[in-house]
Amino acid sequence: MPRRKDESGNTETLRIRISPELKGLCNDARLAGAHRRMAESSFVGYLIEIGLEKYRASILPLEQGQENP
Repeated sequence: MPRRKDESGNTETLRIRISPELKGLCNDARLAGAHRRMAESSFVGYLIEIGLEKYRASILPLEQGQENP
């Protein structure tokens, strides 16, 4: 298998099911911002990463009953 040229780390392929509306919203966001040259799947991965960070920082502490600092 050829090596990746985009300096990305190892990845796995994950098939997900999303509505056409959500896919359209993700694509609209990609095209509206600075990531328009990024592949659609890579941009969705990026959205998942920033959403996970938001979840860990803001939502998870509330779910665990911790106070925000």
